Amino acid sequence: MRGMFRPTRRKGHMLLVAVIAVTTLSLALSMAVQPLRTARQRMLEQELMYRGKHIADGIRRFYIKYGRFPSDLDELNDQEPRFLRKLYTDPMTEDGEWTLVYLDPTDLRGVRQLNRASRRLLETVGGDEVNQDLVQEERNSENEPERQSAFQINSRQITGIRSKSDEEGLTEFQESRIYADWLFSAIPEPESGVPGINKLIETP
Repeated sequence: MRGMFRPTRRKGHMLLVAVIAVTTLSLALSMAVQPLRTARQRMLEQELMYRGKHIADGIRRFYIKYGRFPSDLDELNDQEPRFLRKLYTDPMTEDGEWTLVYLDPTDLRGVRQLNRASRRLLETVGGDEVNQDLVQEERNSENEPERQSAFQINSRQITGIRSKSDEEGLTEFQESRIYADWLFSAIPEPESGVPGINKLIETP
């Protein structure tokens, strides 16, 4: 009778070994996959910052040339030369659509700062690097209010973008890890420098 239980015990032991092996393999795979997921997430975050800043720069160049902000992002690529290499999508969402940020009366100080920075740039840069029509327009501007015409336009004007993703990421940017909190704006913060001012009027 005692020998009848030996095969059953062996089967039970083999089953236990198999369970342990599968569990160990699963843990090893999860440990291997996690760094790959983290690396991919960081890559997407860097891409989000690159695309957002690139679009914000394009909006600045558009404003400097036309004295207004675009009403649609497509305007940035409809012009010749184009203000963007391509119309980037949001890398954090499936549809790739951005949350658009529009000109607001509270942006007045930032727009004035952008005007002053672009005017100083045009005073020091000349030749083929600068659109001569833009230079003449700036030289003809007698005072600050004339350059605030963007606020007199009735249609909504896009000054920046945000991601539509509410996901919390790995990188802290602008004091937040939530992607939707990251603002990429053509309008500088009051009393701060204008990002990339020396490249604002160059072809992207």
